[in-house]
Amino acid sequence: MFNALNGLGAAGQFEKDSKAADNANSALYATFAVVGFFSGSITNKLGIKTAISFGGLGYSVNIAAYLCYNHTMNVGFVLFSGFLLGCCAGVLWSAQGQIMMSYPPEASKGRYIFVFWAIFNLGGVIGSLVIYMLPTGPLNAVTNLFSTRFLWARPSIPTAQAVSPTGCILASWFSPSQVPVSHGH
Repeated sequence: MFNALNGLGAAGQFEKDSKAADNANSALYATFAVVGFFSGSITNKLGIKTAISFGGLGYSVNIAAYLCYNHTMNVGFVLFSGFLLGCCAGVLWSAQGQIMMSYPPEASKGRYIFVFWAIFNLGGVIGSLVIYMLPTGPLNAVTNLFSTRFLWARPSIPTAQAVSPTGCILASWFSPSQVPVSHGH
């Protein structure tokens, strides 16, 4: 969902200035760079299940911040969500890397990594398609408000907010011991 919102441009803030999204992404990636250094140790201490649930929480808060921003213009919440997401994403991606390198058999790792990245990047494609489907010409509030093609794109942030916490919940049900692993035995 994060890729889809960023694919929209300015995280879906169509009529608003993109500065809040730009600053939140700066906070996100600056924090991610620092936390990423320690995230392997954090993931080992928390365990994969907890690390993935914690990581997903940051994405949910980030999407909620943009939804809030649409109504209140609260830039502080958007910046905080970028910082929090940087902390959470570092841990999530460390856990994801552990899973991708330890679960598939050696001969299938390339295929598993390909499938993951193909699915992951579909989010950006979907977000870009939403923008592509918008009416051409000058984008202003009146044009967008009455455009039938824009109306289906409008609920993108609430939809992302509804879907995103599902990952946190599913990760809490995840049990590494239940994953069938065959390493050539």
